[in-house]
Amino acid sequence: MPTKIIVTHEGAMRKKYGRRWPTIKAAVKKLITADKRRGITSTLVPLDSARFGRMRARTGAAATFKDAIDHAYGLYRKPDYIAILGGPDIVPHQDLINPLTGDDRKDDPVVPSDLPYACDTPTSDDVSTFLGPSRVVGRIPDLPNDRNPALLLALLARATRWEPASTAGSDYFGLSTYMWRRSTSRSLKALFGRKASPRLSPHDGPQWTAAELLPPWHFINCHGAPIDTRFYGQKKRSYPIAHDASLLPRKIARGTVVTAECCYGGQLFDPAMATGPGIAVTYLREGAIGFMGSTTVAYGPATRNNYADLLCRFFLQSAREGATLGRALLEARQRFVKEAAPINPVDLKTVAQFLLLGDPSVRAVKPAAQTGVRGMSKRMAVRHAEHRATLEATAAVLVRGVDSVAPMPDAPAPKNVETRLKKQARAAGYEPAAEARTFDVRTSSNVAARRLITPTAPEETRFHLLTARPTTPSAAIDGRRKTGPARKAREDTSSIPKRLLLLAHEVAGKLVKVDQLYAHSASDGMNESYEGQVIRKRHAAGSKSDREAVMLDVGDEELVLRRFGGNAFSDDVLDRLVGHRIRGMGQRVGCTLILRDWVELDVDAKKRR
Repeated sequence: MPTKIIVTHEGAMRKKYGRRWPTIKAAVKKLITADKRRGITSTLVPLDSARFGRMRARTGAAATFKDAIDHAYGLYRKPDYIAILGGPDIVPHQDLINPLTGDDRKDDPVVPSDLPYACDTPTSDDVSTFLGPSRVVGRIPDLPNDRNPALLLALLARATRWEPASTAGSDYFGLSTYMWRRSTSRSLKALFGRKASPRLSPHDGPQWTAAELLPPWHFINCHGAPIDTRFYGQKKRSYPIAHDASLLPRKIARGTVVTAECCYGGQLFDPAMATGPGIAVTYLREGAIGFMGSTTVAYGPATRNNYADLLCRFFLQSAREGATLGRALLEARQRFVKEAAPINPVDLKTVAQFLLLGDPSVRAVKPAAQTGVRGMSKRMAVRHAEHRATLEATAAVLVRGVDSVAPMPDAPAPKNVETRLKKQARAAGYEPAAEARTFDVRTSSNVAARRLITPTAPEETRFHLLTARPTTPSAAIDGRRKTGPARKAREDTSSIPKRLLLLAHEVAGKLVKVDQLYAHSASDGMNESYEGQVIRKRHAAGSKSDREAVMLDVGDEELVLRRFGGNAFSDDVLDRLVGHRIRGMGQRVGCTLILRDWVELDVDAKKRR
């Protein structure tokens, strides 16, 4: 029986690549041969095969791909690795309900995820049913809607030729916004020692040299934006480009492993919708063997580690200890869920949104017992089987024993809680964007399994969530008659990241803490048209996309504006449109409108490009 299945939709591949599909199959065959030398028995599994019967995958029906992969996993007797071949237009992500509310749900109505493919749980859009992953899964991507197979062939060839390093080493490339330097420093010190520190944007980047990018381990904590080829730094109101896909060619070392907390850092998109491929696929094309990133807006604190910080750190830690990249992600997910329990709505989104791009059976570093050994020795095989058994046992405990909220709020938050959260938001320079909502924790009914995760007796636990937007400088001044330093401090909100989530933890009727979380960010055709007033408004408060954004008020909603190919966080051309009424044409992605063109509708309006 194979220990690795490479799954794809052959019909979609044939339709997309035509006569070049046999070339891709030949590249897969070479990978299968190389896997055999490593002690891995691989096979290509078309999910649309007639032998799957009613369980075969059908294009346009994403749930059938989950069913087909589940069927293949059972048919091949629980292989060690599942490698998804192709991007989301070949094997789609599973769309899960976004458990967060307010502006976050406007940005991300759903969370595109590969997590369900790693779980035995049947098809569902409820993230809380996928808290016990047991499978090692990764995706070898191609570019959506791009009929050139060059990227896919290059990634297959690299996985075929790759040999892991003998040691992890201590060299790293760490990059952070200035605003999150303390949080990023904590992550790097945990991974690389007490002297580790990140490069900071502003000040550093994006014109990195090959020598600066040479280290095999890259940890990035910057702003990101949907369908964008860059990551961004931040200090006060400055959002400079920190990392640019167009500047990476010929600078990435073979075998690089990347983990990026940035919003949309792992998003796969048609390069024709931007100025080229995104950072994730550019890293892979240029030599990286794995990239772990998020498909949506991600969250973390500014000064400590939690949520995206932890999941990314856990992944890199396991990879540095010799785990295959797919196992590193599985171990990170399991550890995150176990340590986070009881699971709150931010936990749910975090565990769902991160995925692995790259062959899940590849490892960056040889395990200590395998150094100098080619293939898989008997001793290594025993250790591998023990690891798999431990992972499956952990998954079974998590499925049965984790206390978690549901993906939708249960009720409005109590008035006294909402008042406290709103007061805290305003004190931090934010304005509440929606009513606070309450999520009740469902205590596991399996007492034995629960004790293995949370040894304390269950107590009634609830989480209260408030989303907030930054106040504009004028709003900070209006209505305040006080003078002096206190007033000045409240008015200066320029250094605040641009979306805030306040998450209150209630245990046994008492609020025990309130987390302040910030976002790490900053399909239709390209000819959508929207008309409205261009305004400047704080957007994505507390998230990694938190900023004073240029937006289009179309009456019933407000869209974040971005120029095609422009800086997602700072654009002088869009700044000059503030106060004007325009008709904008372009691509809408969530609550963002990527402008291809626009017309000013004011008196004496001029067309601008």
